[in-house]
Amino acid sequence: MRMRELFKVTMLVGILLILVVTTTYGADSMGKVGRAFEISATNLAEWMPNLEYNSVDDEFLVLWYASGPREEEGESLFSFHGQRIATNGKLLGEQFTPIDYLGNRAGILPTPVFNPFKNNYMVAYNQGREGTGIDTLITIINNLGEIELDPIAMSDDPSNQMHPAIVFNTKKREYFVAYNDSRYGDANIFGVILGEDGSIVKPEFIVNNAEGGQINPHACYNPTDDTYLVNWEDFRNVPTWEENGEIYGALLDSDGSVLVNDIVMIDDFDTADEGDQRLNHIAYNPDKNEYFVCWTDTAPSLNNIGVRGRLVTSDGKLNGPLFVVTDTIAPQIHPHII
Repeated sequence: MRMRELFKVTMLVGILLILVVTTTYGADSMGKVGRAFEISATNLAEWMPNLEYNSVDDEFLVLWYASGPREEEGESLFSFHGQRIATNGKLLGEQFTPIDYLGNRAGILPTPVFNPFKNNYMVAYNQGREGTGIDTLITIINNLGEIELDPIAMSDDPSNQMHPAIVFNTKKREYFVAYNDSRYGDANIFGVILGEDGSIVKPEFIVNNAEGGQINPHACYNPTDDTYLVNWEDFRNVPTWEENGEIYGALLDSDGSVLVNDIVMIDDFDTADEGDQRLNHIAYNPDKNEYFVCWTDTAPSLNNIGVRGRLVTSDGKLNGPLFVVTDTIAPQIHPHII
């Protein structure tokens, strides 16, 4: 089992300088990767950047969080940061604060999604708050990064709501937010549906509460069928999340009703090639009306920590065999797909 190695690598990646590479497309440049460039390099530890494309202004938004002391011998504090970036890699404007928070309680995982009708972003994130643990909250910022909506908590239950995922429904002009919540002991997957102004359309509901823990949900919207596919790290076969995980999922309609649950994207527990599956992701292919899902995998048959994936049909069925995305002599982690 290489789970501990995986987490060491994950922590190392988190403190590296944030970089972006640009890829150019065309008859003479297909597949060429442009220069890497600096987005932010400070004395703080800068973590987990999340990227979103603005199709109205043809630019990118990057959000991340930072931690560390703000003065000599001061305590470590959390804060949120953002930067607009042109499609040629030029930084647009100054770095800004998308969420007004500076404190010693956790402030992490800002995740933006773009609303083309309003030319703004809803941002889901986690923040530690007195009396309620770590909560999942949302805010809205405009296309310049200015705050338009004060933060709203998805739940006031005094347990931890963690790992927010957020997608925009272009047909209903609503948002679906998913997160894991430990109010019943082991973590389960919950969801909330919001209007584009942040109002509650459907209060929080359970997406999956199988035995064991379910954490780190990711979600994807299918505009053809008006459905959501969610997947997560699943620990139904083991006592704790510190042991080998699997990847399961669920298909929901746009009202939040579960159409298909416990979709086994991979479960190799107690097999000869048992590995630890984490850091799942999803993308939708509108041309084929199907999903591609992938994750980091430590199966013994791989050369190192690799990435494996598979296709899932629009009605939640597995479409073909599991396959290797990348497997080299060095660890491959944190896959993201578009």
